[in-house]
Amino acid sequence: MNEATLEFWNKYWGREEKPVNVGAYCFGDTPDELAAMVVKGEKTATCNALRLYELNNRVLPKVDDYNIILNKVLEPVVLIQLEKVEFVPYDEIDENFAIAEGDGSYENWDNIHTRFFTEALSQFNEPFNRKIILVCQHFKVLSIR
Repeated sequence: MNEATLEFWNKYWGREEKPVNVGAYCFGDTPDELAAMVVKGEKTATCNALRLYELNNRVLPKVDDYNIILNKVLEPVVLIQLEKVEFVPYDEIDENFAIAEGDGSYENWDNIHTRFFTEALSQFNEPFNRKIILVCQHFKVLSIR
């Protein structure tokens, strides 16, 4: 976590005892746009492929986790807390989740995520398929920088 992100985290908690674990990362391949959508309340969910968590040796998210969403130059934009985490096959994602992700429609969500996961998995020489399991996360905003 960089200095600006740590300062944002510490300022949110003030003198309260703060949780030890907090994530800090950018959303997708358009981090500024996606972070702005969170700030506006247009994006209240996100997802990633379970396989990418495994391939990158990342810990799976869980309810009540805290994350600081960064912009493309790794500055903190917004602090979120996970309210719901579920494992859903790609081909079972519905319109409601697509809208919660801020993509406007299932069709748009599908186009964006097919491209994103195809590219991300290809870096590991793994194919994309519509049966991959997604780690779907619903969150609330706690603080905006």
